[in-house]
Amino acid sequence: MGWTDRLGPRWTHDDVRAFFHLFRANMELMKTKPDEAIAAIANELPARTSDMVRALVAMHKGFLSLPMATDEGLYAILTDHYNAQVEWERETAMKATAQATKRTQPRKPLKRRSLRSSERKLFVAAIDEAFFEHSEFQDCLGQMNMAHVQRAKRTEWSAIRLSMGHPRRFSATFLNEERQKLYRYRNVVRYAQRTKEFPTDIRFPYKIYHPLAIGTEVRVLHPNKLTHRLCVGRVCSVSTMDHSYEVIVTYADHKEILNCPDTSVMLVESPQPSLLYWQQQPLKVAVPRAPAVQTLRVYPKPEEGVDRGAMLSDAGVTKRTFAAMRAVTTLLQRKEMLLSALARMNDRALVLLADPSTTYPALVHFQSQYAWVIVNLDTTNDVLAAALHRLQSVQHTPESLLMEPHGLESSLNPQQIGWAHQFLTAAHDKSRSLVATSIQRLSKDDRAISSKTNDVLMGCMDLVLTLQCAANSKDDRQLAPVVLHKLLDRNLEQILPRSQANMSLYHEICQSVEVLKSVLMHPPSS
Repeated sequence: MGWTDRLGPRWTHDDVRAFFHLFRANMELMKTKPDEAIAAIANELPARTSDMVRALVAMHKGFLSLPMATDEGLYAILTDHYNAQVEWERETAMKATAQATKRTQPRKPLKRRSLRSSERKLFVAAIDEAFFEHSEFQDCLGQMNMAHVQRAKRTEWSAIRLSMGHPRRFSATFLNEERQKLYRYRNVVRYAQRTKEFPTDIRFPYKIYHPLAIGTEVRVLHPNKLTHRLCVGRVCSVSTMDHSYEVIVTYADHKEILNCPDTSVMLVESPQPSLLYWQQQPLKVAVPRAPAVQTLRVYPKPEEGVDRGAMLSDAGVTKRTFAAMRAVTTLLQRKEMLLSALARMNDRALVLLADPSTTYPALVHFQSQYAWVIVNLDTTNDVLAAALHRLQSVQHTPESLLMEPHGLESSLNPQQIGWAHQFLTAAHDKSRSLVATSIQRLSKDDRAISSKTNDVLMGCMDLVLTLQCAANSKDDRQLAPVVLHKLLDRNLEQILPRSQANMSLYHEICQSVEVLKSVLMHPPSS
């Protein structure tokens, strides 16, 4: 009995969707007790028996185990299977009919195919090169930890391709999916080249290059469809709004400028443009530069009665204050520039509305520019409010104001920033009093009463108070996860050891805090 007979009646789209969701819900039970899981799924599908469900699971077990599997993909595979079965039955019937009515006829000699001209070779547009260079098959092998496989039997390759979840190669469904994938890729690349905004919320494994530069030698398809001719020229104009190039072509007696879409332009022995975006691009490690001149700093001697730690602390506070003032000044200048641009655009809007010859594309382009200014102005106002709050606070935190990517204010709104500063100040005061009370009970030891020891102890107490506040928060006053994350990172920075011997203990504390953060930020559902 073949797979089609074991599957029973043809599975509809609704049947496949219901089966897929039930399979996902019973996936853990499927690993331990597959028979019970299959029976539970069959009970929810009135028109299906356990044998039909078992056949479907066995037929597509590899695809269902993939994390990126979807019900649409499973339905596409089933549709392709049914279409292949119908095609096979039709071809079998035609062969049987042809053999029954076959007559003996002399074979005609096969015509030798003429060689194609040098111009009619494989044409790949410059915008599509990254799409065709990427091997989705190799990518899937890497996800299945089989990137080392170079040789396999035909049946093994078939099993691997079936696990990828794609329809049969070069079938109608397969070609349609690949065509739609190419169209989506082109839209993403054009949008990125036009707006410099890149896909960050989806998996986009392809590289995105800058548009072709002016002067690049290209081969283009002539816009006149009657000629079907390939021309060699150079790019003389680039238009990212309508995704086209103007190419100047030089003939023996004249020159011609062709307006060609980006899908009709191919590079001619020229390197790809500079890379614009790639999700898998390795991070560039900045090599620290050696200081040009080592200046000698004169510090007072210990016997002069000046505490070096206090002097460094005062210098750090002064440095942070100046950094905050520079940040506020920069934000005010940016806001003034945006307001000036907004005033000019308001005047231009009145002119465009009063001019009857204004075209619709011009209005759309102006609206996009206006929206960009409004969004940047709102963002600048929020950041400026946080900067002013930081500057006016009595005690500043050591991070530089909104300049570090992992600073305290990098992802908090002004209300959360204010609450975090108040909590840090209160926790530090409470830690100072607890540490001072505890040290009085200890024996007189110079290490116990030093400022460095007190700072480390107060940092540890701040960490404990932060965890205690997060654990004891009520539902109506639940601590925001992002605030908790930033506070714990700040506490870990305060207790960073100065001695290498304490680094192992510090790493253990960091690992414990990471576990506690995951538990507190994602509490188990009751």
